[in-house]
Amino acid sequence: MILLLQLLLLLQLLLLPLLLLLLRSRKYSAHYSHFPPPYRLEIVLVVLTLSYEALLFRDARLSSHLGAASVFLAWIDMTLLIGRLPSIGIYIYMSVHVIRLILLFFLVR
Repeated sequence: MILLLQLLLLLQLLLLPLLLLLLRSRKYSAHYSHFPPPYRLEIVLVVLTLSYEALLFRDARLSSHLGAASVFLAWIDMTLLIGRLPSIGIYIYMSVHVIRLILLFFLVR
């Protein structure tokens, strides 16, 4: 039951880009020739989740790492979606800006 629900939710996530591709292929290919960052994140999230489900009973150690990575990316995606709300968006933007500066500091150091 849970696996079926997960597959339905993944299908819903993939449905919008596929419908855009089928209905407006010329505009879609011109506009999304290089997927914008939210779509890239969702594509990676879908691939990680499908990999997690495929390896769930074969390799428990690898699947747990893939599951953790997909949950982390889902959290980032949800945070970016909440950032589109006008009342909360500025705080999300400030948090992302500070996190980028901290990561740049640690990468340079």
